[in-house]
Amino acid sequence: MQNIIKVTESGDTNLVEIISPQKGSYIDQHRFETDWPSNCLLALADLKGEWFLDSYQRFEHPNYVQKQIDFILDYYGVSLKNKIILDFGCGFGASTYCLLKRGADNITISELDDDNLNFCSSFLEQRGFSNSFHVQKGDMIPTMENNSFDIIWLQAVVEHLLPDERYEYLRTFWRALK
Repeated sequence: MQNIIKVTESGDTNLVEIISPQKGSYIDQHRFETDWPSNCLLALADLKGEWFLDSYQRFEHPNYVQKQIDFILDYYGVSLKNKIILDFGCGFGASTYCLLKRGADNITISELDDDNLNFCSSFLEQRGFSNSFHVQKGDMIPTMENNSFDIIWLQAVVEHLLPDERYEYLRTFWRALK
C-alpha cells in the first residue's frame, strides 16, 4: 500500500490528510473530515492511488455524481423507492451509493473488475446498506431476463463499450426494462 493518505480517528469522524500528489480532483483539498470508517478510506486509497481524492469526491461531493443523479431523477420525476434497479458497470460504487442515498432500496450491482466490485460491496455493507443491494459478478448480458428491472443506470459505461457491444448491450437493456 502506498502512502496516499493519513487518517486520524476522532470520535465519530476521521480527519483525512492527503500526503501524496493527486490527479483529477473536483476540488483541491488537502484535509477534510468524514464519517467514513478508516478502513474504507485506506482501501479506497489503496485501490485508486493518485486518484483517491477524485474517487472520494465522487461519493461525497454534492456537485459530482450526486448532482447528475438528482438532476435526471428530478427532471423525469422518478422515485427509486421500491424499484428494482441495475447499476451496470458500477465501478467502485459511487453511483450506487448516490442512488441509495436518494432512496433506492433494491439495487443489483454489476462490474467486470473484481477489485472495484469488492470495494463497492464492502463499502456499501459498512455504510449500512447490506440489505439494499445484490452483487452480480461477471458479464450478465447473456443471462439478463426480459422485464427484470424498473431502472437500469449506466454511469460512464457506454463510452467503454465497442460499437458492436453497444448495439447488443443497449438492445438487451431495453428488453430487460419493465
